Amino acid sequence: MKGNTQRRGVLGNTCQLGMRMLGLRGKTAVVFGVASEDSIAWAICQQLAQAGADLFLGYQKRFMSRVFQLKDKLPAIKGFYPLDVAQDDTTREFFDEFSKEHPGRKIDVLVHAIGFAPRSCFDRPILFVEDADINTA
Repeated sequence: MKGNTQRRGVLGNTCQLGMRMLGLRGKTAVVFGVASEDSIAWAICQQLAQAGADLFLGYQKRFMSRVFQLKDKLPAIKGFYPLDVAQDDTTREFFDEFSKEHPGRKIDVLVHAIGFAPRSCFDRPILFVEDADINTA
């Protein structure tokens, strides 16, 4: 293979050639977990967009202004929907709203990049982490 196809980024070494070969042009990708430009979910969005996918983001309302600012940086973003997996109904509401606004559009890729743990979880072995903290993560 000619040339350097490797790039160093948030996700570590990724093969740009591999992303181009995915051929996601015209495909719909839903990404949960974008909170800012520094999130792993954002790096995934960039790679999916490079592969040609249309992106729809599920975001926590507290990050809304930061997430909406990303639209200008990535034209592949076609929609935003609130989603807080800690609240039981919001996942269903996400898909209901998506289906209502995009009837017949199928989701080809779903990325769950939601992750959080209280700082206290990292201060002790996993066996001693409280159930409530694990559920938060």
